[in-house]
Amino acid sequence: MKRAGLSRAVVEVILVVMVTFFVLMMFTPLGGYILGSYAKTSSLTGSTRIEIIGVDPSRPICTETSTEWPCNDPALRSYLLDRPAMWIYVMNVGPKDLTGIGGPGAESKWLIVIENSTGRYAAQHYLVAAWYDSGNYYDFNHVEIWVLWSLELANPKTISIKVEVSGPEGTQANYLYSP
Repeated sequence: MKRAGLSRAVVEVILVVMVTFFVLMMFTPLGGYILGSYAKTSSLTGSTRIEIIGVDPSRPICTETSTEWPCNDPALRSYLLDRPAMWIYVMNVGPKDLTGIGGPGAESKWLIVIENSTGRYAAQHYLVAAWYDSGNYYDFNHVEIWVLWSLELANPKTISIKVEVSGPEGTQANYLYSP
């Protein structure tokens, strides 16, 4: 009479295959590549997420009636008055704050890449302002919205633009602007 279930030979073959797989993963270049790729992926995604919630491809930072920062600084006002800039609204969706990333020198921590019908362009933003904030421009807190301004990447509002933002701690976000 034959018993129901897997035979001993099938179980041994499965165990030999599994052990061989784990040994190859641990001691071969292929295993190092796979494990290294996994480690890079987790470090690139970061422990918090940002999201682009809106883009205005061509809007002046300062106008004749602007009174808030940076337009209340006479030197910046004269430079920015009626110059179009791309406005990118970025939200920290968490789960943690990004600390020490704003203020002077913040432009080196953010990279904006756009792609339109004429090509792909990259620039560091010109200015950062906290949209909903308690006056702390250094820490990007959970659920805060910041605006990144770029004078170099201003585009007509009539074309489609793919926008990519890379921020501190490996954070990244994408957005497709369509008129």
